[in-house]
Amino acid sequence: MAIRERIYRHAGLITGHRLIYGDPLEDDDTLLLMRICRQIRNEVEALISKHNAWAFTISIEESLLSLRGWTPEACARLRDVHVHVRTSEHPPLTWSLVRAWQGAVKHLLEHAKPGQLRLHVICHVGDDVARARAVVKPFEQFPGHLKELELCLADYASPDLLKLARETVTWAQAPDEEEARRANHPFPFFNLPQEIRHHIFQYTGLVLPHRNVLWLPDGHGFRRQYIWCECEVEEDFCASRNSSFSTSCKHEAALSLLLASRALYQDAIAFFYASNRVTIAARGHPEQAISMRDPTRSPPPREDDWSVPSWDLEESGSAEQVTHDPTRLFIKHVGTAALRHLRNIEIVLPRTTTRSSLDDKSSIYTEWREAVDLLAEHCNVAALTISIHIFTTRRYLRWPLSRTEDIRQTQSLRMLSPLTRLSGLGRLFVFLEWPAHWSSMRPRLDIDASGMPEKPSPGCGIGEHFIPSPEPILMQEETQLERQVMGEQYDSFAVGKRELLPSPWLRRDWDYTPW
Repeated sequence: MAIRERIYRHAGLITGHRLIYGDPLEDDDTLLLMRICRQIRNEVEALISKHNAWAFTISIEESLLSLRGWTPEACARLRDVHVHVRTSEHPPLTWSLVRAWQGAVKHLLEHAKPGQLRLHVICHVGDDVARARAVVKPFEQFPGHLKELELCLADYASPDLLKLARETVTWAQAPDEEEARRANHPFPFFNLPQEIRHHIFQYTGLVLPHRNVLWLPDGHGFRRQYIWCECEVEEDFCASRNSSFSTSCKHEAALSLLLASRALYQDAIAFFYASNRVTIAARGHPEQAISMRDPTRSPPPREDDWSVPSWDLEESGSAEQVTHDPTRLFIKHVGTAALRHLRNIEIVLPRTTTRSSLDDKSSIYTEWREAVDLLAEHCNVAALTISIHIFTTRRYLRWPLSRTEDIRQTQSLRMLSPLTRLSGLGRLFVFLEWPAHWSSMRPRLDIDASGMPEKPSPGCGIGEHFIPSPEPILMQEETQLERQVMGEQYDSFAVGKRELLPSPWLRRDWDYTPW
């Protein structure tokens, strides 16, 4: 058979393609081979399944019924199968389609050769966890049966669906032989000095792209949003934006380390906080406070009811809303024990207006002071870098700087005054933001005007690496604010402010050029 296979391939047998089930085969050489005789046709069909991937993506209910009718021999030949049960652009997932999928995949798994089949499944269930569990139920009967399983349950990141996808893939996929061998001969990792252990961590998912992690205080926690995703798996199976799991996707690598054991968690989490800058901001509109319903005045919100307040929160007057400082929520979430590991945090303070209240009765301002007190008590302050972004105008309005001068000179100092409690702070960078400061149009304009050569991109996918054109008035005010906290001799540019870029998420959200 090996010699005949070489002959078939030399004669033009189609290989290395993804064939869509239901579409006619448009390869003349392969069609000619299949018309020679029955024996050659059977052998060619077997080789097509061996050397190509089958995709069931069109007329999905009919395709699943057809797959259920495939012979055991045909199923045993399959090596690579892609099934799009339902994607977000199609009508909602029905129970009849779920049953058709269950019957087809059970038939396939019953007859597939153990450890041979790679199965890639996309089935967007929306937020219906019950349907998601029904979709993955057939895999429960076939532990370790597949060579590889890639599973996508939603085109957005849901903690519950991510967990379900991860558990299903881990259960259904055969363990890697090399990993199994290593599991039987564990390496004495904790016998190594901490310096070497942390050097090993440098090559794991604990070091995030751009060494940056975004913390969302509205119920979503840490996010590793990738501006340009460098993952090697197909986009649908990348865990950075979807409720997906694939062992080839490296975006979940850090989680496996953190879940391995308590000792490894303690070592890894300390390295994680020390190696990445933590950005603390609201979702969607980073320069806003967090608004939540007051549980004493209204029922608890559903998960999808977390909201960002209006542009002028102080004017909303909603009796059912309580505003919170994002930094205080961050500390409440991670606990004070984690603070000693922090080395670099970036904070976007809620935008202030002429109506903003920064007295001690303000819930946001009080929480901000409490957050700074906790940082002073539990952080290694001398090793800590804090970047503060302050907005005094809406980011889409091109107001003259003189219009917000009074706000900047009064409110900004009041907002930063709690930081004076961080005695011996390592570095402080203050940024008074204005519209279009980080617009993707400005890098090109700045580089063209300066005549300087372009610098290599930092990989964030937004413009070139650049130093934005300064606003002299704001630079002077930033320096004054920094020195109010750090002392009159402090020079932020001497310790790296000029080279510091905001996090990729902030640059993306602030990428707006008013006309």
